Amino acid sequence: MTRQRKFRDLRTEDFIVAEDGEVLVRRCYPVRMHGDRPTPFPTLYWLAGEALVKHISHVEREGWIKRLEAEIAADPELTAAFRADHARYIEQRWALLDEEDRALVRRFDMEADLRERGIGGLLDFGKIKCLHLQYAHHLADANTVGRLLEERGLLTRPKLAPS
Repeated sequence: MTRQRKFRDLRTEDFIVAEDGEVLVRRCYPVRMHGDRPTPFPTLYWLAGEALVKHISHVEREGWIKRLEAEIAADPELTAAFRADHARYIEQRWALLDEEDRALVRRFDMEADLRERGIGGLLDFGKIKCLHLQYAHHLADANTVGRLLEERGLLTRPKLAPS
């Protein structure tokens, strides 16, 4: 298998599945090929559950991104936990690449895009790009924003299939 083919074929995999069999989260490969050139894809976990996507869109329209950003910024413990979420996400994304893939990323000067950008590709770890990305990460590996959404009664954690 050629390197280009590997990047094209490993786009996503079903990662978190609900008890009823619905795919809730897909894990995305961190690099895409465009012609002969790789490009970074910083989104590691993609929310796929249709009902969850719709519900979270509604929560976003109610202004919860700004509210949660403010709450996290005002609390040093939440701020530290949120920064740790971004750091784990970066580590998980980098871990998907084998040494050959990492060498290609370095050759095309893309390492910073994958090793410095957090959830949703953000450089500012105090911001929330979207709640869908945060909640997908929460289902894959518990995070601060997902926990706050559940604690506030804005989301109910779905029953997951045994892994």
